[in-house]
Amino acid sequence: MNNIPCICISIRKAANNISKLYDRELSVLHIKITQYSVLKNIQALGNPSVNELSKTLDLERTTVLRNLDKLKKMDLISYKKNDLYKVKVISLTVNGKKKLNEAKVIWEKTQQKFLNAFGIDNYSQFDSFINKISKLNF
Repeated sequence: MNNIPCICISIRKAANNISKLYDRELSVLHIKITQYSVLKNIQALGNPSVNELSKTLDLERTTVLRNLDKLKKMDLISYKKNDLYKVKVISLTVNGKKKLNEAKVIWEKTQQKFLNAFGIDNYSQFDSFINKISKLNF
């Protein structure tokens, strides 16, 4: 029984190690992987509401709000009312856009470092495998 591989635990350990790598590299900008993800998705969605962002990130609304509060305190995002729909929309500040652009450079270098460490030449193959895992629905 002790020799049976624990796939779930191994994947969790791997994910934690990868997150630590990205967090360490992004720390020069004083942001974490989660904050980078939020900023990147705000930009991609083009001024989303909290609900839209929550759905995209696949996170509870309260978790997203906690992340947004931190980013607002860092002057990386702002809120404004959308008069047409009466909801708050999120946008990147000038500082947020600058921070995201700086982080993208670090992100891409870190990603290449990760892929090189495993001798992976084709990112799309790796991405395909990970997406299959992410979309499993038992």
